[in-house]
Amino acid sequence: MISEAATPATPAMLEVRTPSFGSCLRAALLAGLAAGVVAAAFHLAFTEIVIQSAISFEEAAHGEPAGEAGLVTRDGQRVGLFVGYVLYGGLWGLLLFGLVIAAGNWIPGRAASTRGLVLAAAAYWCAAVFPAIKYPPTPPGVGDPATIAVRQLAYVESIALAAGAIFGALLLARLVRRRNISTSLAVAAAAIFALTAHAVIYAVLPPGADSGGFPGEILASFRSLSVAGGALFWFILGSGFAFGLRRPNQPPLTAPA
Repeated sequence: MISEAATPATPAMLEVRTPSFGSCLRAALLAGLAAGVVAAAFHLAFTEIVIQSAISFEEAAHGEPAGEAGLVTRDGQRVGLFVGYVLYGGLWGLLLFGLVIAAGNWIPGRAASTRGLVLAAAAYWCAAVFPAIKYPPTPPGVGDPATIAVRQLAYVESIALAAGAIFGALLLARLVRRRNISTSLAVAAAAIFALTAHAVIYAVLPPGADSGGFPGEILASFRSLSVAGGALFWFILGSGFAFGLRRPNQPPLTAPA
């Protein structure tokens, strides 16, 4: 008779417990706050210099005295930038990672930390890269002030539509996998759907505003720093979330001897 101790363990018996909702939420919030602080420090150190150059150009072009006080001082804007980024990071962590990762089993990846990295990459594309391709970011003062509302609406629409296309691709991949089709075919179908959807979205969205003769060097620097700051933000948010969940907080779930 075979003893119970000799029974081989199955993969399910050796599976590590899934992190609790509280663990996901805590890791997400801390990662979001850290991402906001680092991104704010990056923009204060580098992007603010380009913004100040753009403001000086606008003042010289319109014959306004340099350093003229506005409704909000430059120091106040810098403080607002820092506080805004911290809140931005905390909200993204709570909403995107704390809620979606905890219940988002349809996202690729067995572990919650892996799904967090997948979401970070997808969110970086939807919230930073794709809008920047369609509507390259510009410093304050560039473009017709009368079209600010229209441009902001188009920018938000690009983010929402890009996110919808990614969600549709993930949903398609899950539906294909449910039919016992190989993972490679599911990934290929999702990739084709995402590329096609983003191409259509890019084509149907209205064109961006003209730079209006603004110096190309300032525009190029500002746009590069904007994309780099977004990459830094989402990298820290995704990797920080994954690192927070890798801490041993629960014992492994194994079968008794």
